[in-house]
Amino acid sequence: MLSAEGLYGRLLAAYGRPPWWSEDAYTVMFQAVLVQNTAWTNVKRTCAAMGGALSPDNIAAMGQEELEGHIRPCGFCKGKARTVRALTEWYARYGYSREALAGVPTGALRAELLGIRGVGEETADVILLYAFRRAVFVVDAYTRRILARIGHGFASDAEIRAYFAAALPAEAAVSGAAAGAGDTLLQKDAALRGLPAGGGVRKEDMKRAGEPMLPRRFLAVIYSRPSGRARRIC
Repeated sequence: MLSAEGLYGRLLAAYGRPPWWSEDAYTVMFQAVLVQNTAWTNVKRTCAAMGGALSPDNIAAMGQEELEGHIRPCGFCKGKARTVRALTEWYARYGYSREALAGVPTGALRAELLGIRGVGEETADVILLYAFRRAVFVVDAYTRRILARIGHGFASDAEIRAYFAAALPAEAAVSGAAAGAGDTLLQKDAALRGLPAGGGVRKEDMKRAGEPMLPRRFLAVIYSRPSGRARRIC
């Protein structure tokens, strides 16, 4: 059975390292909320339309209806606006500074994020990894699927996180995670649920090629922009 380290090694050798999501912590947080249950293309379009308005100070000064109007293309605008506002208020307590959070233990920081309505485990871990550079492995449906297909049987996401944490270097750059601004490993031009723009392969292409469904977050950490059809790596 392919181990965590073996899987990571094959992906890294086949696709190299992808670019990071965004250097701006607040942009990561904002997009991590917007991308819930929608396509990355909608998030990208929304952020482009907002332009310079995408900053914690500007978001904090917006009225609820104005904020909802900005993020309406991403769906669930009322709930997402509420979460964005709550997340912004939380970040304001630290002066909108990533450095101010440096002394907060990862577990405590994760608990604070999970205490914000609308921030679940996946979103919290994405923020920890990409916004605050914590070595946290993000688990999603694709991660569970590929592990099941190579023979693993985990009872919970906590077991999956522990499995990868024990096998991979404790570095944010390899922690497992996400899709970079617009990059789903399973999409070709559009992006996955939330990472920086980039290429990937579409689910349809992978099905035709007989490829297993790959976990976007785990793969995003080791995928760059593949050219041509998907290659079998496991």
